Amino acid sequence: MIFKNYIDGLQSVLERIKREQEQNIELAGKIVAESISQGGIIHTFGTGHSHMIAEEIFFRAGGIAPINPILDERLIFLKGALESTRAERESGLARSLIEREDVRNVDAAIIISNSGRNAAPVEMALEMKERGVRVIAITNLEQSSSSESRHASGKRLYELADVAIDNCVPTGDALIALDGLSTKTGAY
Repeated sequence: MIFKNYIDGLQSVLERIKREQEQNIELAGKIVAESISQGGIIHTFGTGHSHMIAEEIFFRAGGIAPINPILDERLIFLKGALESTRAERESGLARSLIEREDVRNVDAAIIISNSGRNAAPVEMALEMKERGVRVIAITNLEQSSSSESRHASGKRLYELADVAIDNCVPTGDALIALDGLSTKTGAY
């Protein structure tokens, strides 16, 4: 029953997040609450599949209203997966995106990147920090800490964040090993 193994694996990751990331999640919640109570906006940003998390909290029933997802068609697969991959590694892209936004120092940012090493999310964190915005990162600490940055600063997303939430997913972002396949399948 492969689907049961998959669900068990997902539940295991959620339990690990619950156990290991409670303090970071509470701190992130305080940052968001403080920003909103001061009239701030929560800017969200993610590239590749991570953009879906950035969009998920925007304009949702039961969600908080002051959310601004920073989106660009090159980063969310509208121009294809290869263009998205190329764009998230492009220096200068995040700066051009943030310049069209109204970002204030009472705001907060949630930046999502599984690898935490590509130029766009790292640059977005740097741009937010330059504007006095507190940054919450959601990333894969195991993978990110063992990978070289693709940004000129040499920094990875978690190194720039005020708080980094580990998504607790093993490197490779896949769960199920199938006979005959050399790589795992079933994304987290």
